[in-house]
Amino acid sequence: MAESSDPQRLLREFQKCNEFFVGIDSDGCAFDTMEVKHKECFIPNIIRYYNLAAVSKYAREAAEFINLYSQWRGINRFPALIMSFDLLIERPEVLRRHHPIPALTGLRRWVERETKLSNPTLQAEVEATGNADLVQALEWSEAVNRTIGEVVHHVPPFSFVRESLESMQGRAYVMVVSTTPGEALDREWQEHGLKPFVGLIVGQELGSKREHLALGAVGRYEPHKILIVGDAPGDLQAAESNGILFYPIDPGFEDESWQRFFEEGLPRFLSENYAGAYMTAQIARFKRLLPDTPPWQGRRVSGPGRIGESEKRSAMIEKRPTIDGKGGGTRALRCFSRAGDAEKRPSQCSSVRAGQGQDPPWLVARSAFPNHLRAVAESQRVGSARPTRGGRRRPCRSESLDLPGRSKCHALGSSRSRWSLPGATRDAVCGAAQVPRCISL
Repeated sequence: MAESSDPQRLLREFQKCNEFFVGIDSDGCAFDTMEVKHKECFIPNIIRYYNLAAVSKYAREAAEFINLYSQWRGINRFPALIMSFDLLIERPEVLRRHHPIPALTGLRRWVERETKLSNPTLQAEVEATGNADLVQALEWSEAVNRTIGEVVHHVPPFSFVRESLESMQGRAYVMVVSTTPGEALDREWQEHGLKPFVGLIVGQELGSKREHLALGAVGRYEPHKILIVGDAPGDLQAAESNGILFYPIDPGFEDESWQRFFEEGLPRFLSENYAGAYMTAQIARFKRLLPDTPPWQGRRVSGPGRIGESEKRSAMIEKRPTIDGKGGGTRALRCFSRAGDAEKRPSQCSSVRAGQGQDPPWLVARSAFPNHLRAVAESQRVGSARPTRGGRRRPCRSESLDLPGRSKCHALGSSRSRWSLPGATRDAVCGAAQVPRCISL
């Protein structure tokens, strides 16, 4: 594509085709590429280019949470980098190592004022200012792209993606709407023979997803005939800001989501019967999957910190209760679950032997979510409540644990760490009858 002073010209000049419009995200939505790109390409280069080997474990956890397992899944790489560093600098484990974490001041200023967060616009800013933070961010971002080009190949689309695209031919204009660089998008859709099924492939160089939809679809199609298919809350926000429809691809349940789209969602959309109760139910299920609170801290993440905020923050060293006493007769239970709202903290009740005095490392800092989220669908309920040692039951805060695969129970008195499964509810007594069977890690 020839260079233009207006990279969004293709969207501005787009002419309506077909009766309906469908925008589809790529990474983690059409293709199972989110995990490999972040874990093998983005994060190793963060550690390398920002000299974080001394705290690599915590840097990895922070970046995985922001990019894969939180409400910020799928956001642009540059705000995600800032948010990952904001989480990292607050970890007590990192503070105890006295390892310097870059403030990224120059990058923060650029992200605050720029709407097209891409390598070309960053390159122009580097040439104009020579800012050291921007130079480093550009080197990191270019290294990420090189690594993706070397590593990410032959990753097929999810089941029912091809069938859905075929079903839309002649009925709906399909546009790839993504914050991934355009070159990678074009290569991946071409590699798997899906490019003929779509019209435009639009990446980060043309702005945000909200802008893609506003320029390419809104005003040309009726709002109830525009649908975006995505796997991240940012896709939902892009739809809501433009007053159009949204179909979620549930993280961890992508194949099932595409099958549901092919068999139910798409026919409803094309018959103008998608909006309303059906879409509301899809979105409600989707929202329950991604938390806003990391497992190692008790407050929600709000977004990329502005200039100076990271310096003002004090480390959140969570007080972890211990029980004084003799022997192993007394236990307390700590269970980590997603905070339901801004005021509600995760429940904390854990099985700690009396006098143990300190939580083991795997409880204090461990990635929040399992790699096998699909396994949580196989939950089974178990028998009646069992009293704690000594015949007494320990009180536990009443808490709903109905997020699939997202609530983590640790029995420190035993050798296992477990994930509670969907549909779990916890009564006023820990270990009550309504807790389903857990998957041992």
